Amino acid sequence: MEGQKMLGDESQSTSGIEYLAPFLPVLAQYKFGFLTVSTLALIVLATIFLFRNNLRVRIDKRYKYYILFILFAVSRDLLRMLFGVDPRQAQINRVLEYTMNCALVILVTPTHFEEDRLYKTWRIAGFIYTAGLLYHFFCIYFLGSSISPISIIPGYAIRDSGTQISRPTSFFAEPASFADALIPLIFLSLRKNDLRTAGLFTFAVLLSTSSVGVVLAVVLWGLYIFKKNVKIYIKVLAVMLSCVIIFAFFNARIFESSFQKILGVTGGGGTFHSRIGSSIDVIKTLKPSSLIFGTNYSDVNHYISDHSDLFSSSSDAIIYWHADTVFLNTVARVVFQYGLLGLFFFFLPFYIVVRKREYGAKAYAIAVIIACFVQSMLLNPYYFSIMLFLGLYESEEKGNEMFSEMLCIDIIKTNC
Repeated sequence: MEGQKMLGDESQSTSGIEYLAPFLPVLAQYKFGFLTVSTLALIVLATIFLFRNNLRVRIDKRYKYYILFILFAVSRDLLRMLFGVDPRQAQINRVLEYTMNCALVILVTPTHFEEDRLYKTWRIAGFIYTAGLLYHFFCIYFLGSSISPISIIPGYAIRDSGTQISRPTSFFAEPASFADALIPLIFLSLRKNDLRTAGLFTFAVLLSTSSVGVVLAVVLWGLYIFKKNVKIYIKVLAVMLSCVIIFAFFNARIFESSFQKILGVTGGGGTFHSRIGSSIDVIKTLKPSSLIFGTNYSDVNHYISDHSDLFSSSSDAIIYWHADTVFLNTVARVVFQYGLLGLFFFFLPFYIVVRKREYGAKAYAIAVIIACFVQSMLLNPYYFSIMLFLGLYESEEKGNEMFSEMLCIDIIKTNC
């Protein structure tokens, strides 16, 4: 198509995922039954795409390592249902949801996509998200009032009903979720050398007070500055803009809350205790067999309740357990549920794309790996958004050779 940058095999039509992907982080917060609205949106998109392609399904080998982890997770979860101690219905719903999301991501990820369209749509989404953040920022720091996340469904409470928060979150349940929605946009902006857009949305991440978002933004900017194929004058501009952002972050009053939160994290408080300290405490108590293959628990609070004698009374896990807010980061959650063996399968697809020399989204993949130590993205909508985004850029590398490595299934014909 004229005016669009096409990545992959241009002979095949796109699914339209470029219009939906930027809004999946918001839609994933709304749930009806055991399905999120993002899942329902993917079902609609996949159905339309299938009929446009005469019910022909193409399964590309780029997803084989993700599928390998999903198969391992399903097998381990089935064993947990048989021999575990947690309610089975919740586990059944979870398995159904993540297997469905995996299938949908594969279905709606075409053999090529229009990167410019994806970028433009994500910019629109970014401006909408940032407008919501500025509204919250004004309410908190100028009006002195508490706020609730902005809901796009009237009457639907993203957080517990009546819960007020003192940090800007825009349309999201927490600042970290806002930052997660903008990190791909910052990556796309830097990839296109659009430093103005990258700088603007980096400022938005700083305003959100998300320490995780700040770290990931720094990683993306650092990788961009040291990228080999970026012209020297653009690198100089990037360094100058980075210095402006850093100076503003340390000196402007509007970033004071974010700055204080970062200081707290580096001092071992807040995020460190809740997301890293608790995770280490739980993993240290696992017996060797559970460390290798995972536990028979799906609920970490239940595990701590049954094994409280293994924890120090002053440990982070026990402190947060008493408050019923124990958080495991992705690495610890994978080990807790699937063991070190599961951790190997989980990181395998990320390792594969990072080691590829020409892979287009390598910087984003590295940022995701770092995020695994401070966030939870185990088989949840965030994980499948990442899987979708990274999968799109594998089509750029394979191009027309992709079809020699595809399983083709025709629902209404005998051949493809």
